[in-house]
Amino acid sequence: MDRNQFVLDGEVIETDSLRHTPAGMPVLSLRIRHQSQQEEAGKMSMAQFEVGAVAFDDTALALSKIRPGEMLLVKGFMNRKNRFSEYPVLHITQFKLLVR
Repeated sequence: MDRNQFVLDGEVIETDSLRHTPAGMPVLSLRIRHQSQQEEAGKMSMAQFEVGAVAFDDTALALSKIRPGEMLLVKGFMNRKNRFSEYPVLHITQFKLLVR
């Protein structure tokens, strides 16, 4: 089982300060709000949720310039928050700023 791909567009609702791992790699945590209409069982259904996300290295540096309220298309994969937690977060590997 190798498939773990995630594509999402949404609004940045919160960003933490850019920090660095003990090895010196930049890391940024943020929260994204998604809202869309999705078809399920032949009917349209409102999908709304917030997801915690994290980015590392150059992606973290670029995302650190993004402000709450801006819209993004993000690509990445899901993983646990840290080695001590099973709570999932989106690890962003690519993003694109969307124009409203």
